Amino acid sequence: MRYETATNRADERATADVLEPVWHCKLRRLPPLSPVDYYAERDDRLVALVEIKCRERPLSAYPVVWIDAHKWWMMRDAAEGFHTRALFVVRCSDVILYCDLESVDGAPGVRTWVGGRTDRNDANDRDLIVCIPREHFHTVPLP
Repeated sequence: MRYETATNRADERATADVLEPVWHCKLRRLPPLSPVDYYAERDDRLVALVEIKCRERPLSAYPVVWIDAHKWWMMRDAAEGFHTRALFVVRCSDVILYCDLESVDGAPGVRTWVGGRTDRNDANDRDLIVCIPREHFHTVPLP
């Protein structure tokens, strides 16, 4: 099942709009069902693959930030093949954070486990996830 909504896409786009002037690039959305949300381009060159997750609560509600392990693998493999970066962005209600997946691979506290949501009665909504401690993220100022 796919749970992404028009509101999710709008929140991701709003986050991309904040990142573009900070990162001096254009973030372009990839087609639906792509393994990555956006790619970043500067001067007609690919500079990063970007996954954006938007959360409704403040950062303090999350002791770790997680990304689906399959998405992690796809982004890391694609970034290596394209000689670019794989950036994971998380927007909470009070902050935008990002990390380069290559820089946190094997870093202290980063671990893989089984997780996901249980409130939707979908057995497929639990999978391998990569948990990344918050200290591995950089902060982007909110507008």
